[in-house]
Parts: sequence; structure tokens; C-alpha cells
Amino acid sequence: MQRSQLCNRSSIMFCNNKGKCRAIGAGISCAIVLIVLLFLSAAEGRIRHQRKYSWRSILNIHQNPSEILLVDDKKYPNVMGCPPFYLEISPIKSILFVTLGPDSSETMHVYSLERKLDTTIPLGYITFGGHVGSANPDFANRISNITDDGFDITSKIMKNETYYHVDLRRHAIQTRLQ
Repeated sequence: MQRSQLCNRSSIMFCNNKGKCRAIGAGISCAIVLIVLLFLSAAEGRIRHQRKYSWRSILNIHQNPSEILLVDDKKYPNVMGCPPFYLEISPIKSILFVTLGPDSSETMHVYSLERKLDTTIPLGYITFGGHVGSANPDFANRISNITDDGFDITSKIMKNETYYHVDLRRHAIQTRLQ
């Protein structure tokens, strides 16, 4: 019985149970990756994630692929954070995610799944979003005090916590002292 493992970006190794491995070429590896990506992007659901590879990201190991969040068939490129790249805000039936603009500006999105409405909040000097969706407890975001007008976010990075208040009516975010 053979099993495959991804060895690096340019080849796939097929290994048997005795430890003997055989590499297949980069062209076949890319074809396999593209087929898998097409299969994953065809999945059903209101919230999906796609990873878009450019030629630069395929040829240069230092270039990351672009992460795209699709919500109700709307594309949000350059989404920040970790899979699943969003936080659920159940009481108001919404999700929160952050995108990075072409000028490196960060924008918070609060998307209402009920009304299919995207509320955008420019983050300006606030650095937030790099760990949205992370399962690591050292890099956690917690949402509390949820109302129709806004909510609070506690962002934990290692032992440091930062507190924010998001005002959905004014499309604004403020750092809070705790």
C-alpha cells in the first residue's frame, strides 16, 4: 500500500511501507494541486475559503498564496488570519473577518448572514486581524457585550490582552482600557 506526502513545493513523494520513496515531477505535482484546489473550491456552503496561487507563489517559496474568503458568493481577497479566517458573532447572526488592501491598509468586515450586508470598518493605526480564526489559545480573540449597535473584542497575543469596542452604527473601532 502506498501513501503520498507533500515533500516541498516542486515535487510529491510516493512512499511504500518499507520506506522506499519515488519523486514525481513538478508538472504532475502542480496538476495534482490544481485538481485538489478545484475540488475544494466547489464545496457547498455560505462561507468558503480559497487559496489562490500566483506564479510567484509557486516558484518562490517566500511568496505566500492569496487567501480569499467567499461569503454568499461575494469575494473578499487577501483575508487575514488563520483558517477558518473569521469569527462567529452568533447573537447577531454575523461573522467578523479582516482584509488587507493593496496599500497595506486593514479593513474589518462584519457581515450579516441574515441580511447579507457587509459593514466595513477601516482599522487605521489599529493592528488587528493577524490571528482571526486561530485555534491557538495564545493568539485568541473573544467577542463579548454583543448588541445590534456593536460589541467588544478581547484580543490576546501571548500574555498581553488588548480591548476594542466596535461601533457598527458609526463604522468605527476604538481601543479600550480595561
